[in-house]
Amino acid sequence: SGAYIADRPRAPLRRLLKVSAATGAVETLATGDWVDLEPSPDGQRVALVEAAEDIALVAGRPLQGDYGLAVRRVRLRILDLRTRTMSSPCPECDVLTSPLSWSPNGEDMLAYVRADGVPWTEGRLIRVHARSAVVETFDATLRPHVILRPERVAGGWWGEDPLVFGA
Repeated sequence: SGAYIADRPRAPLRRLLKVSAATGAVETLATGDWVDLEPSPDGQRVALVEAAEDIALVAGRPLQGDYGLAVRRVRLRILDLRTRTMSSPCPECDVLTSPLSWSPNGEDMLAYVRADGVPWTEGRLIRVHARSAVVETFDATLRPHVILRPERVAGGWWGEDPLVFGA
């Protein structure tokens, strides 16, 4: 942390590959510091979760609890497999990997995000319209229950309707 936050060794970037089972041909679809991925049910897109900047320690803030355990921010990217274009629907959002859930038709994604520097308990549930990369925030009165260690929100889909555990 502090003045030495950028001094740690970085792991090599990872590649998302398309491998032909028939020919063995390999194609790189995306390169980044990926920590998770979620293919859409229709096979048209892949949600990629990328480790981003380091999170500096803050004096007086607990190392665990509402702020989580992560040492790096995590960003959501969506790769359109047809056009090979990558979008960042909420570039300023730190995203949890749970839920990271596609609607059954593969058009929308459910995610839980927070602004940089705020606790997970003050985050919000979003619906990403994958085709346009438009982010829809749910009514602020919806308060998903945030489970800590590891940080996650219980959510998914009931048909085409988002379903989340909360109040």
